[in-house]
Amino acid sequence: MKSSAHSKISGCAKSFDGVDIYYEFYGKKGPTLAFVHGWMCDRTYWQNQIEYFTKSHCVVTLDLGGHGKSSSGRKNWTMTSFGEDIRAILEKLELQKVILIGHSMGAPVIVEAAQLIPERIMALVPVDFYNDVDDRMTEKEVVEYMEQVRLDFRNWTKTAVRRWVPQNADPRLVEWIAEDMSSGPTEIGISAMENARRNIDSLALSKVKLPIHIINSDFWLTKLEVAQKYNSDLKLSILPGAGHFLFLEKPNEFNRLLHQVIMDLS
Repeated sequence: MKSSAHSKISGCAKSFDGVDIYYEFYGKKGPTLAFVHGWMCDRTYWQNQIEYFTKSHCVVTLDLGGHGKSSSGRKNWTMTSFGEDIRAILEKLELQKVILIGHSMGAPVIVEAAQLIPERIMALVPVDFYNDVDDRMTEKEVVEYMEQVRLDFRNWTKTAVRRWVPQNADPRLVEWIAEDMSSGPTEIGISAMENARRNIDSLALSKVKLPIHIINSDFWLTKLEVAQKYNSDLKLSILPGAGHFLFLEKPNEFNRLLHQVIMDLS
């Protein structure tokens, strides 16, 4: 482990299957915020949040297994295995009263973590996910969808990223995201995507007995009432004018909104 000029401690924790999970911890008084990235991303996507939130909280960013600086070697990249990665970090750092913030695929991952270690977690903040938890793929649809992903993983990913943002999004940012996400390990990306598509959101949400506050953009319609059928305490805030990567597209607005949500949850 090593320290930086920004009071950062970095290191690795062993997940349940021996995969090394890289993390960066920023110490400060107050509850701990753990930021969990999405599919084919890594901890650096949260850079715009670190300086803002370390003024009042402890902050943890991490690379899920197979992403960023974390190691690979896992046979099946499931949402539960990623949830175990979070457990490894929180247990190594002996953290309590943690608010988990998970973007995109990171949303079902933090829901899995909440079921594994509910005693360490205070609340969940899914980011741009759970738009319609009843809109699930059939097994046939998953197979057909994944055939397209496998056909040309790199170009499929680039095209998908460009579809996930509004036309007025910063083109340099969009192309950076597209290039970065499409350059990751193909087999890990395919396995994680396939498992995410098979994840049954409604069943997982119904098992969580912690406060959940979703932050979504208005790029897609969010059907809050559908999610509340499975978790009646679930709340929603909308950040207008952004796409899927709202915390990168509008970091200042996102930070202020997330800060308010955290205050409400604390």
